[in-house]
Amino acid sequence: MAEGRDADLLDEASRHVPLKERIRGVPDLEVLAQMPIGVRMRNVLAREGLETFGAIKGMSVNDLLALRGAGVGSVREMLVGLELERNQHPRGGAALSERPARWQTDLVADFETLARWQRILGTEDVSVLAVAEEVIEPAEVSAARARIIALSASALLPDVGAIGAAASAIEESLAGLGEREMAVLRERVMADDPVSLDELGLRFGVTRERIRQVESKLMGRLTGLAQQGDLHSLVTIASGTIGDLVRLRTLVQRHPTLGQTVPSIGQPVWRFLDRIDPAYEIKDGWCALGTVAGAVARTKRAFAEIGRDRGFVELAAVDDPDLELGLDWLEYCGLTVLRGCVLLGRAGMPDRAEVVLHAQQEPLSSEAILAELGVDRSVRSLRNQLSEDPRFARVDRDDWALASWGLTGYLGIRAMIGRSLSAAGGEMTVDALIDDLTSRFNVSPRSIVAYATAFPYITSKGIVRRRGRRDMRRPRRKGLAQTRGLYRHDDRVKLRILVNSEHLRGSGCTLPNAIGEEIDLSIAEAKTLRRTGADGTILVSWRGPQIILGSVRAEVEKLGLSAGDTAFFVFGSDGTFGVEPMDEFAGLQSQMLALTGGVSVDDDLWETLADRVDLAAGDRDAVLAALSARGDARIVELAGTHAADPAG
Repeated sequence: MAEGRDADLLDEASRHVPLKERIRGVPDLEVLAQMPIGVRMRNVLAREGLETFGAIKGMSVNDLLALRGAGVGSVREMLVGLELERNQHPRGGAALSERPARWQTDLVADFETLARWQRILGTEDVSVLAVAEEVIEPAEVSAARARIIALSASALLPDVGAIGAAASAIEESLAGLGEREMAVLRERVMADDPVSLDELGLRFGVTRERIRQVESKLMGRLTGLAQQGDLHSLVTIASGTIGDLVRLRTLVQRHPTLGQTVPSIGQPVWRFLDRIDPAYEIKDGWCALGTVAGAVARTKRAFAEIGRDRGFVELAAVDDPDLELGLDWLEYCGLTVLRGCVLLGRAGMPDRAEVVLHAQQEPLSSEAILAELGVDRSVRSLRNQLSEDPRFARVDRDDWALASWGLTGYLGIRAMIGRSLSAAGGEMTVDALIDDLTSRFNVSPRSIVAYATAFPYITSKGIVRRRGRRDMRRPRRKGLAQTRGLYRHDDRVKLRILVNSEHLRGSGCTLPNAIGEEIDLSIAEAKTLRRTGADGTILVSWRGPQIILGSVRAEVEKLGLSAGDTAFFVFGSDGTFGVEPMDEFAGLQSQMLALTGGVSVDDDLWETLADRVDLAAGDRDAVLAALSARGDARIVELAGTHAADPAG
């Protein structure tokens, strides 16, 4: 059998393979002259200046045969000798050859040279590798030190081949495991989704308890091995690099050996170390002292401590190295990062807006703020939340600032007119008022004039002032009797409307001022009404020249109304609000009644219409005159047709 193996040494297919791939385990510094490689090849290699195995390990059989004086027989004899030499070295290079090699003798000689030099200097207690200052040392001393420093691990230990030294060390630690232990190691200890104890027990014909015992004993053995030899070195490298927290890719970049694959378990070295060392955890691309979840909690606590006085932390101000791990770690922790700041708490729209304004350091419009927030919300929703949050101040019609900046707040055109008048001593010309407000706020001259002529101000001969005691009476309002489309129904009033895009979109809409009288609402006031067709309440406010009603989108959608449909806003004396579709009608009389809020008739037609427009007299001519005066032209038109054809 040995003859067959010798015959294969020069097989044509393997002649191009480097010696280091064919003969592993021989240290680079092993001297060829001291190996049983045959006299001829020893002389051939010496003539070429090839003295150590490291000098020829990259050569193939073909390269050796190309040397002058080398033949097939001498190369075969050399290969057999190298095989014998390899067998003298333990697997994985745990120790050097027991017989001293020339390089070992030379190394001892170099250390003796350095030691004698230190003794001559009188510095026997200093490291033999130390260089004496201001002393010219002999050339042989410098050369000896240089040779020692130049020694590498690959020169002293056998080549472990493609598997890598770290993976080889782990393979050695697993060499004594049986089939059952290896299955437990691969399928439970190393697996992200481990198989059950029952499944492994069934496979090997033992109980689940026996598999549990095997796993426990295996972990104890591996943990013990991790405290000694090469495994302990690997554990020390990993834990020392991880510290409190590090990216897995950084760990492997710093120590590539941790990325080597261990063939018997099909896992990288770092995964094996992670599973046998409870001091740290590697998960989702992160390596953390203790557990990754614990590192997440520590990071959140650290940011909460730094930002305890406000709802965010500027990353530029963080000088804690544990927090300087990049956006990917912060996002992994579930923290929101916006404009260079980490948001704490819920990270709602106001929290995000605070960060945007802090980063911008100047007021921004609602639209500009929303564009930076990264959330799918409406501008209207943002405005509502900012107006209710004490952290913000409105400094223009739609510009917002942080309240901490101390800028002059914008309270609406009416209030700003009051401030300007007070600053000017009580009155101003219209032109001066316009110049003052338009220079500071984004308001139109037309709006300023409209508010300056409405309660509680008065404009006379181009001068704007507050109303005095003599003119503090409320301006006369049109009542229900003078308001088109507004009708009384006992303890309710109904306002006829055409459904439009504002109703469907959810925007607020204007109401005639007569509604204020009906619901007891005065200028500069607001009140909430209880919805009858939807949940909650609706706000009605009279902050400007007209009354504004909040969104009726819920009611409109519930009734299935579309743009152009006729419906009624219904205001109850009990503080309720609702929306009703217009009644169906058949004939002129029912159509006239439907347009005023309902087709039911308790009295005759004209008495009913008179009641609905607050008219004392119920005769036909008086009702038509009142309807015409208030602008209900369509009803008047239908009344004319009805007079010509009463049966219709």
